Amino acid sequence: MTLNRALAPESVEIKAFKITRAISTQLTNKVPLHYLKLGNQNLIKMDIIFDAGNYSESKKGQSFFTSKMLSEGTLQLSQKEIADKFAFYGAQIEFFSGVDKITIAITVLEKHIYSLFYLLNQIICESVFPEKNFLRVKDIYYQQLKINNEKTSFVAGGIFKQSIFGPNHPYGYFITEEDLANLNLKDCQSFYKSYIKDNAFEIIISGNSNDDLLKEIDKQFGHKKHKISSLQTSNKDIRIEQNSNEISINKEESVQSSLRIGKRMFTRKHPDYFKFTVLNEVLGGYFGSRLMKTIREEKGLTYSIYSQIATHIHEGYFVIGADVKKELLTEAVEEIFAQIEILKNELIPIEELETVKSYMIGTYLGSVNTAFALADKFKIVHYNELNYSYYDNYITNIKKITANDLQQLAQKYFDVSSFVKVFVG
Repeated sequence: MTLNRALAPESVEIKAFKITRAISTQLTNKVPLHYLKLGNQNLIKMDIIFDAGNYSESKKGQSFFTSKMLSEGTLQLSQKEIADKFAFYGAQIEFFSGVDKITIAITVLEKHIYSLFYLLNQIICESVFPEKNFLRVKDIYYQQLKINNEKTSFVAGGIFKQSIFGPNHPYGYFITEEDLANLNLKDCQSFYKSYIKDNAFEIIISGNSNDDLLKEIDKQFGHKKHKISSLQTSNKDIRIEQNSNEISINKEESVQSSLRIGKRMFTRKHPDYFKFTVLNEVLGGYFGSRLMKTIREEKGLTYSIYSQIATHIHEGYFVIGADVKKELLTEAVEEIFAQIEILKNELIPIEELETVKSYMIGTYLGSVNTAFALADKFKIVHYNELNYSYYDNYITNIKKITANDLQQLAQKYFDVSSFVKVFVG
């Protein structure tokens, strides 16, 4: 049968879709273990996750530099020996420091992961933080920081979050050259001992796992007692200090200006979160959004503009971002506010709303087609204290959102006078 490429394939309405769930259990020592058994390739990803992000710091930069130092040497192995052993087994290991967590992520063939458990245990329990390595890591970051501080987009993003949450809030600060100078090796060693070494963590396994692997994980990680971190992030009370609603930083040498406009919002648990994601998509969440059509395509004021709702475990924020020529900044801001007013005063046409809904459903379905992606979906509901009904009802909830719903949300949250406005350039 010859395929007629002049005819579009038949479309099928998707009414519901249930994703594969992670199975949660515990190791012998009560360490939580979550795993997904699926995938056609013998590839495994193992995430070891600690409550050790910015939210746990007593000094700026502790979490980030502690994560960087974990592979810089142990009691038995040097940094080079560690790197060589992971390379020998074709393993990729990464260390992520976020505002809430530190994650050690390793991806490797299932048959080789057994040979790497002792390395992971050494990194967790026996890291030694050589001083010369620490100074090298700091110097590399310092050089990159100098480069980034010349970028208007980098500075605008940092100032925006600082303006919303305050310079001392873990979601609001960014590491400065002064912070870097004030951070010493003992600060990171102390953080490591308080939040990583011998401390509680969680394990997430995704890929073509099996019962033998799970038993070996329990054997390697399930018999050592782990203390609870000295500071539980969920109980930490940090005051939010919003700065001025408008900040302009002039960089005479720059030919462009970066803008960040938005406000503090809510987490995924908020009753308005789901509907707001659709409103955001209409405004600036995808290539066919209103901001892209008017400001990029019709007026040619920027190459790219976006809006997004960003969520962490404890807080969230909404932001509009773009880079424009200096002389076009005022016009771009006026047009952004004009589009916001339209959303507040006019109902979104049915055809436009249906296009956005179809795009979001299609994007969602495309984001749950691998074991690793499903593990990421699990992390979202697990760490935000949600459950799988969030995904089970995803398509249904999107379809039932109306233009009236979105207009009411725009009127509720898009008070321009409440927005923080940051302009750098």
